[in-house]
Amino acid sequence: MLGLALGGRTYKLKFGHHGGNQPIKDLATGTVEIAAENHGFAVVMETVKDQVAITHMNLNDRTCEGFMHTSLPAFSVQYHPEASPGPHDSRYLFTRFVEMMDREKKSGAVNGPVKGKKDAAKKVARTRAPASRSAGQKTTATKTAKRTRTK
Repeated sequence: MLGLALGGRTYKLKFGHHGGNQPIKDLATGTVEIAAENHGFAVVMETVKDQVAITHMNLNDRTCEGFMHTSLPAFSVQYHPEASPGPHDSRYLFTRFVEMMDREKKSGAVNGPVKGKKDAAKKVARTRAPASRSAGQKTTATKTAKRTRTK
C-alpha cells in the first residue's frame, strides 16, 4: 500500500508468498526472520527507488519485503509482523514504529493536519473501485433492517 501511495507500481508474483515459513532478511542487521505471508504482488522497486531504501528481502526469490522512506517517517513490510500468536521474529518492528513516532513528536514535526490533506482524501476517494452492486440493489443488512422495523 505504501509503495502505491508513493506512486509506485506493483507486479503479480508467479507463485505468491503464502504460509508461515517465509525467510525474510533484515538488511540492516543481517538477521533472518521466519514470517507469515499471504500476498501475490510485489512493488516494482525501480518506480520508487528515488524515495525509499530497501530494508527487508525475501530470501526465496530476492523480492523486496520491506522499505523505508528516505525523507519521511514511514516504513512498511509486506509480511505479517505478528505480535502474537507467532512467530515472534518481527516484534522489533512495533518497537521501531513507536520510536519513530516518539522522535517525530519530540522534533515538533507532528503539529497538526498535513497540508493538502483534503485534496489527498478526495484523490483517494476518486481512485476507489466502484461498488459491485447497482444503485437498485440493496444489501442484506439493509433488507434485514427494513424487515425488523416493519414487525
